[in-house]
Amino acid sequence: MAIVSMRQVADKAGVSTATVSRVLNSTTAVSEQVQIRVRQAVEELGYEPSAAAKSLRLRRSGMLGLVLPSLRNPFFPDLIASVTTVAADRGYGVLIAVSENPTDEVLRMVRSSTVDGIVVVGATSGRDTVAGVNEINVPIVAFDRAPSQLRTTVFSVDNELGAATVTQHLISKGHSRIAHISGPRGLGVSEQRARGFRRALEKAGLEDYPEFRVFGDFTEESGFAVIDQLFDVAQPPTAIFAANDMMAIGVLSALKVKKIAPAGVAVAGFDGLTISRYVSPRLTTYRQPISELTMLCIQQLLLAVEAQDPGMLCGPHDEQVTQLLPGQLVVGESSDGVFFDKDIL
Repeated sequence: MAIVSMRQVADKAGVSTATVSRVLNSTTAVSEQVQIRVRQAVEELGYEPSAAAKSLRLRRSGMLGLVLPSLRNPFFPDLIASVTTVAADRGYGVLIAVSENPTDEVLRMVRSSTVDGIVVVGATSGRDTVAGVNEINVPIVAFDRAPSQLRTTVFSVDNELGAATVTQHLISKGHSRIAHISGPRGLGVSEQRARGFRRALEKAGLEDYPEFRVFGDFTEESGFAVIDQLFDVAQPPTAIFAANDMMAIGVLSALKVKKIAPAGVAVAGFDGLTISRYVSPRLTTYRQPISELTMLCIQQLLLAVEAQDPGMLCGPHDEQVTQLLPGQLVVGESSDGVFFDKDIL
C-alpha cells in the first residue's frame, strides 16, 4: 500500500504543507476552519504521519547535498569547510556538486534519492527546475540567495547593513568622494550592497557621484579593470568600496601596477575572506558570519529532515523566508590611506 504524503494532504485541504504540519503538531495557532479541512483530508486519504516518517527514515542515506555555482571564489571553499564540519558533528556526510545552474543539480540530487536534505548556495536561475524541486518532498535550504520560486528559508548576512557599515567607516576616515564597485547587474546581493552604500552616503549628506558607480563580476580581474574608468575623471575618488574582497584585491593590485600608491586611496571589500588578511596592505572588509550561518542553516535543515517536513522551512503561506545575521567590520591598513595630492581635493 502506497504511503500518502503530507503534500497530498495539503493539496486536498487547499493549504500549504507547513499548515498541515502545524495542525498535526499543534505548533502554532491555526483557525478552526482550516484545522477541520486538514483533519478531514487526513482521514479521507488515510494519512499516517508516523508510518510515513518510519518509511522515510528507513531510506535515509546519512548524506546532505551541497550545491554551489562555482569554486573560483575563495568564499565557496571556506563555506564547504564550514558545512562539512557542522554536518559531520551531527553524523552526516556531505555530497558536493558544482554547477553553473545549481537548481538543475538540486533536481538531479533529489530525484536520485542520494541525500536526505540539500543546501543550495547562490542559485538565481532555473524557474522551471525550481517548480519541479518544490514537488519533491526533500528538505532544501538556501545560503546567500535563491530563486524566489524556491519555497524555503534563505540564510544570509545582512548585505545592506554590512555595506552601510563599511561605507560609514570610510566616511569616518574623512572621505567624501567614495566609489563603489558593484557586483553583477540584476543580482540581489549586488543590489543590497549598493543600497547600503547609498544609504550611508545619504545619511552623511554626501553626494553619490554617478561616475563613481561601476560594475564588476566579483572577480579580481574585474576589480583591476575598472580602475582606469574610475580615475579617468577630473577629480578621482579618494576611497573605493568593492562589493566583495576579490574585487577589492584586484583594485589594490591595479593601484600598485599603475603606480598609484595604495596609501593614496582607501580601499575596502566585503566577505572577510581568509586571504584578505594576507594581502598588502591588509584589507578592510566586512566579515560574513559563515560559522554562525552554517550552524543555523544545518540545524534548521536537520530539523526538517528528522520531521520529514520540508514545510517547516517555509513561511505560513509557503512563501520564501529570509533569515539575516549581522557580520563584523574588520579594519585593516587598506582604509588608512591619505588623500591624493592637494590639487585634486
